[in-house]
Amino acid sequence: MTADAGEIPTGTADDLTAADAAATADVPPELLAHSLRQYLRAWWVQVRTGNSGVLPVVLAMVLVAIVFEIVTPEHAFLRPSNLVYIFGLSTVYMVLAMAETLVLLLGEIDLSVGAVAMMGGVIAFKLVQQPGPDWPWWAAVLAALVGCGIIGALQGTLTARLKIPSFVVTLGGFLLFSGILVVVLGGADGNVDLSSSSANQRVIYNMVQGLLTPVVGWIVLAVVVVAAGAALWLRAGARLSLRSSGWCTPASRLHYPQDWKTKSIPWWTISADTPDRMGWPLFGSEE
Repeated sequence: MTADAGEIPTGTADDLTAADAAATADVPPELLAHSLRQYLRAWWVQVRTGNSGVLPVVLAMVLVAIVFEIVTPEHAFLRPSNLVYIFGLSTVYMVLAMAETLVLLLGEIDLSVGAVAMMGGVIAFKLVQQPGPDWPWWAAVLAALVGCGIIGALQGTLTARLKIPSFVVTLGGFLLFSGILVVVLGGADGNVDLSSSSANQRVIYNMVQGLLTPVVGWIVLAVVVVAAGAALWLRAGARLSLRSSGWCTPASRLHYPQDWKTKSIPWWTISADTPDRMGWPLFGSEE
């Protein structure tokens, strides 16, 4: 199968069949299953061949639950009230883990995620203090989010633009922000107090302690879902308009970064749905 420069390679039916077979071989067999029985059979085949996936994690969680249920007084570990309490305590770590997962999928690491999260909390707490700045709670939360965003943008720029390893950048960030927290809080064991008697500080306190009413929780969830859906809808609409105008076609691509700098493509249309061999999205018009 041959092709001249600038032309799309063509081949025989046997070549295409071999390519399809190779592509199918790369797909996990459970994704090709048409029933639960086929899925379980494919999953068990992968486990027997050594690709156990999340099975060791699940087994470890079951083992931990059994052990703690045995050793805790009155065997209270698996009580619904205790599970709800543990789930409430782990929400912060779940949010941080979701952010860290995206970094790990890119082949990088962020060692400063805990220190940066603490920086955001301290910023919000300090801005609602009385006497002090006495900012409205929503402005303090917004300032904390902006501050953490600036820190993330700075560390990301050092890694992506200056090619400094993310391990070095985020380790330095962890040490820097941990030191800043020690200075701001007045020591390694310092803290920030909130008064529940102040209506402004009470909102921050309730958010930290998870004391939001169900109505407020549902409203926040609805706002987040609508905002995420609107963002996805706008992104999909922009990509469809680009495809219809010939900007995005499977048979062509932009030569990054030269073509990217000379062509106006909205940043939210970038996607890895159809990456080329180098991992870049296939954008551009046919040549």
